[in-house]
Amino acid sequence: MLVKYKQRTGYFMNFLADPKKSIIKAYKQLNAETQISFKGIYLVDKKGNIAWRYLSKEKTDNPPVELVLQAIDENILAPLQAPAGS
Repeated sequence: MLVKYKQRTGYFMNFLADPKKSIIKAYKQLNAETQISFKGIYLVDKKGNIAWRYLSKEKTDNPPVELVLQAIDENILAPLQAPAGS
């Protein structure tokens, strides 16, 4: 589903590796018991601001794909397509 979405919109995603867990700790996404990060999905706009996020607190907690695609449309693509000054 994401492959078709990426082809249709021309959107690409970047992924971040954090082997020292410094970013995970800064965003309070480290599970203290397991020392494994909770899952987080962050959409970052062109200015570097977090436009939307989904933070899991359980190992099996995943957002519906439709929710993520809607967030991309509303928070990333729509502002890019808006006329200047709006």
